[in-house]
Amino acid sequence: MATDATPEGLSILGLCEIENKNCLDDLVKDPKLKSRNYQTILVDGPDARGVDPGLIYNPKHFKVTKVVTYHVTLPTDSAHKTRDQLVVSGSFFGEALTVIVNHWPSRRGGELASRPNRIEAARVCRHIADSITKIDPNNKVIIMGDLNDDPPNESVKKALNTYGKLKDADSEKYFNPMEPLYKDGIGTLAWQDSWNLFDQTILNKALIPSGYKSFQYYKAVVFNKPYLKSDFGNFKGYPFRTYSGGAYTAGYSDHFPVYSIFVKEQTK
Repeated sequence: MATDATPEGLSILGLCEIENKNCLDDLVKDPKLKSRNYQTILVDGPDARGVDPGLIYNPKHFKVTKVVTYHVTLPTDSAHKTRDQLVVSGSFFGEALTVIVNHWPSRRGGELASRPNRIEAARVCRHIADSITKIDPNNKVIIMGDLNDDPPNESVKKALNTYGKLKDADSEKYFNPMEPLYKDGIGTLAWQDSWNLFDQTILNKALIPSGYKSFQYYKAVVFNKPYLKSDFGNFKGYPFRTYSGGAYTAGYSDHFPVYSIFVKEQTK
């Protein structure tokens, strides 16, 4: 991923449904990745299945200074233990950056019935982001992860308070570069021949293009290369799943990954 933009590939990678930190440590030791010296972060949380959000980062690019997690209490079932939100702060090429890795509550039981849970997760996330920028308005904030909702859904559009076009920039809202992709019919997962774009990167004002004296947003990508797609059966063209119907199919994931590119002026 992202090697078309930079030979070193991804600087920061947020992940969902990670069983434990050993999984991440084994991944970054793979011969194809080992030279990048990726570091890993995972904090065990309360999720009943034992899966949590995690982070992989290149320490040459991102110097981590603080790691915390925030709990989400579900309005529809306060006893149910969902994923915490992972908040990692540091210095990205010398600029203050905070990454919030999310895996919002699922649509189990139906989208409408479960909607309040994702709205609450969005409120927690926005509260975290606002607390950070209240202390330092120049701190860049990236909200990322599997939100289990699409860009126009209430949790994203209203609770996070987002907009999708740069010309509509609003200091009180967050920019969602995935919104135009969704409107163009591009998704990260499919169900009954309908595409969703649950996997998103959402940005605060400090990352909106303005002169490129510091790192600014340039482009968002759904990474959907042919080898990541199933090429047979009822799921042809869908993300190539690791498991299907309980059987191991040796695929990658039931979601396509996404990434965003940030650029700044090169100084001599």
